[in-house]
Amino acid sequence: MQIDIDGRRLSLRYLMEVNLVGGSAETLRVLLPLLKPRPNTAWRDEIARHVKHWWEALEARAMSEAKPI
Repeated sequence: MQIDIDGRRLSLRYLMEVNLVGGSAETLRVLLPLLKPRPNTAWRDEIARHVKHWWEALEARAMSEAKPI
């Protein structure tokens, strides 16, 4: 999905299934009531677990002792 205030710019670089002309705040305000929550959040939980692991790995690397040349 792509939202753009200028309709001539829609799918300019990448083809999109849904193109919406308008400002993002106004368009999303109209779309939000149409969204239905998904009961199965396993996919989101897995992504959150991977992101948490990644941040932990980055912190460990940042805190490791350096050996300057």
